[in-house]
Amino acid sequence: ILEEVLNQCQQVGLISQGYYFLLTSLDAHTINLDNFKYGGTNFTSFRMINVERPEVQNVIFSIVESMLDQELRIGNINIPEGNLDTTTALIYDSVHAFALALNELRSVQQVYQRPLDCSGQNAWVHGNSLVNYMKMVEFVG
Repeated sequence: ILEEVLNQCQQVGLISQGYYFLLTSLDAHTINLDNFKYGGTNFTSFRMINVERPEVQNVIFSIVESMLDQELRIGNINIPEGNLDTTTALIYDSVHAFALALNELRSVQQVYQRPLDCSGQNAWVHGNSLVNYMKMVEFVG
């Protein structure tokens, strides 16, 4: 929606000298601003993802690679741009933090699972410990 709003701003003359935009979308870095760079407008935005970090580049590469593999199998070759949106990055980091915490928990006690009813009253015996380990997990994400 951000790119469409910026296109409409350009159509009514708001993308010109003297205008300043603070882009509040955390995915503003995924928008191609080339069409707006000669208008003289100042764009400011923030991002939570440092795409210069090797860890982030590896994640982007693996996501793009898996998308290409899947599309090659289907026969529909559409090469993705390789931008990592904030939601995907947060989900990736959440799963990574969960895996690190579970690994730490398994190193100090035997973790087992039993079938549980989602609407039942019983809780997983290791649930509180896992949450505590998740609170202590530190990694570069």
